[in-house]
Amino acid sequence: MARGYFVYRFSSALSSSSFPRLNDRPRGVCGAVMVRNSLERLKKLVMNCGVPAIALTICYLLVKDKMTAEALSQLPDKVGAIPAWAWVGALAMTIASFWSVGRYDEVGHLYFRTGIPPQQARTTGAAAIALGQFIGFALVTSALARWRLLPEFSLGQALRHSAFVSVCFIVSWVALTSIVCVLLPAPDWAFWPGILGVVVTYALLFTLFFKPSLRFRGRAVHLPTLRHSANLLLWTTIDLTTASAALYFLLPPEHGLSFLQILPLFLIALGAALVSNTPGGIGPFEVTLMAAMPHIAFGDLLGSLLAFRIVYFVVPAIIAGLVLLRPFTAFQRPVRHDEPPSLADAPRSEVAVIRQNGGKAIHLLGAKVAIWPTGQTMTALFDPISGGAPSLMHGLRFLGRQHGRIPMVYKCSARIAAGLRYGGWSVLHLADDAVIDAPHYDTNIPARRTLRRKLRAAEKAGVRIELTPAWPWAELARVDAEWQARNGMARGGTMGRFSPDYVAGQWVALAKCEDRVVAFITCHQSTQEWCLDLMRSTSDAPDGTMHALVDTAIKHADGAGAARFNMAATPACPNPNSAFWRWAAVQATAFSKTAGLRQFKSNFAPQWEPRYAAAPGPVPLILGLCDVAREVIMPPPIQQDPGLTSNEPHNVDADYEVASARTA
Repeated sequence: MARGYFVYRFSSALSSSSFPRLNDRPRGVCGAVMVRNSLERLKKLVMNCGVPAIALTICYLLVKDKMTAEALSQLPDKVGAIPAWAWVGALAMTIASFWSVGRYDEVGHLYFRTGIPPQQARTTGAAAIALGQFIGFALVTSALARWRLLPEFSLGQALRHSAFVSVCFIVSWVALTSIVCVLLPAPDWAFWPGILGVVVTYALLFTLFFKPSLRFRGRAVHLPTLRHSANLLLWTTIDLTTASAALYFLLPPEHGLSFLQILPLFLIALGAALVSNTPGGIGPFEVTLMAAMPHIAFGDLLGSLLAFRIVYFVVPAIIAGLVLLRPFTAFQRPVRHDEPPSLADAPRSEVAVIRQNGGKAIHLLGAKVAIWPTGQTMTALFDPISGGAPSLMHGLRFLGRQHGRIPMVYKCSARIAAGLRYGGWSVLHLADDAVIDAPHYDTNIPARRTLRRKLRAAEKAGVRIELTPAWPWAELARVDAEWQARNGMARGGTMGRFSPDYVAGQWVALAKCEDRVVAFITCHQSTQEWCLDLMRSTSDAPDGTMHALVDTAIKHADGAGAARFNMAATPACPNPNSAFWRWAAVQATAFSKTAGLRQFKSNFAPQWEPRYAAAPGPVPLILGLCDVAREVIMPPPIQQDPGLTSNEPHNVDADYEVASARTA
């Protein structure tokens, strides 16, 4: 059916046979359903028609004494008396306002990941909102306009998109109006509601950061990211500021108010229009402004408001109607056939952490990267699997824009960090990896004398290391549960958490004492490197048990041909010459309880290699690191990627810098 008959399709969708029919129900149930449906329809009718009718009636009663035939007959002269420069200024501000209005839809399409090109999204959004504010019933009207213009959209998608834009606009309006009423010369009564609105805004931002997704009926509902929210607030600010400027140009010259006085009045009047739900906000918007500016003659102010309606409502609606005559052609999305990069030959086996935290290995503008999406970031874990810093930097910027998240690199090498710093990114030294040269590993050197003592203690206690493909999962789960009871919940993100599906793809070693499992470790594997992941032990594990397990793992890594054995990271001091950074490093070590972990790793006399975090600026870097810390401390449920085979390196923690536990 031709897309032009969208009204017919809307009515057909509502009468679709997919809706339950009363005739299919028992007679008693049928009556109850009819009553309930009638009440629901009555409620909707009152809300959609009753409230606007009451609002219009109240507005009429408030101005009926001034709304004389003489005042109405003078309206054309009042409008005609507005100078040409004022019309031009108001029209320019209207264009700027609707330029920003279209950006709401651009953010919405990025949020829903529809793949609609930005130009189509902006044009569709501006046209839909122009029609919605002129005709009224904006949710349905704008949805039908979007459905008409975008062949890819179903009616349900259009309604969902319109609801998203409407809710985001209202929330942004609350935030902007609250800030304006607190900071600018607004009516006295608006100050404390403004304070309340600012508090609610901050509470919402904290919610978006700490709860980026909510569970609803068993499904995860992802909230807009902070970057999306900031963009929406920015475009709302531009939209409403320029709209109020359009009105300011059209006011009578003798109004005597500055623009900073007009802006809060305009926002408050807009709020009255939104609450009333009248078509285009007509009535409450005008009455609110008349009450706020009683010193302006009624006829003069009414003429200015009528001119504003013409410039800001009628002209955009006419243009939107012309846009509707020619819908966009269906957008053909490019189909990619690239296979995800293999992790088996990755220079850093730690990238296998993506097997558990919902990450993906992808091709990104010439680089192959392990991407970990957190609530607010698109984080590239470690060094690229292949490619250099320029490709990584540009690819992450593009990915961040597409997903509304902060582009970030976490735990990269000094070489990649130097390239990112050269590209203008902020870089922070945050951790050190403990790396063993596996082919030259020798316990009989002076630096490993403590290790030799620990190994003798484990041997004397009867600790036996076993490697078997038939893992006793119940025993491993028992050890993990006892370890968590002693040390707290296992952390996530860049940390491995115990689960049979996860551990089954790793190298695993058990420590037994009197035929009872008292500890185990797991390692990530690639052809170039092994990396220590899970370390779990019971409270009665003999001294030196974990040392014996790691010693065995290093020797097996050498036997498998790996050049390096990575014992993972511990916190580092970014700048030892700074008192602040020394204090921060001490606090991070105390919070993550990794002082003993660094001492444990030092027994193996490793080479300490610095690891860095990077983002495009200091503020994004701080927000990104806070978000990574949140994901580690409050991990979501384990996510397994069924598309990856178990013979590839499994997901790994390798980031002990924020682990919470004794390890030996």
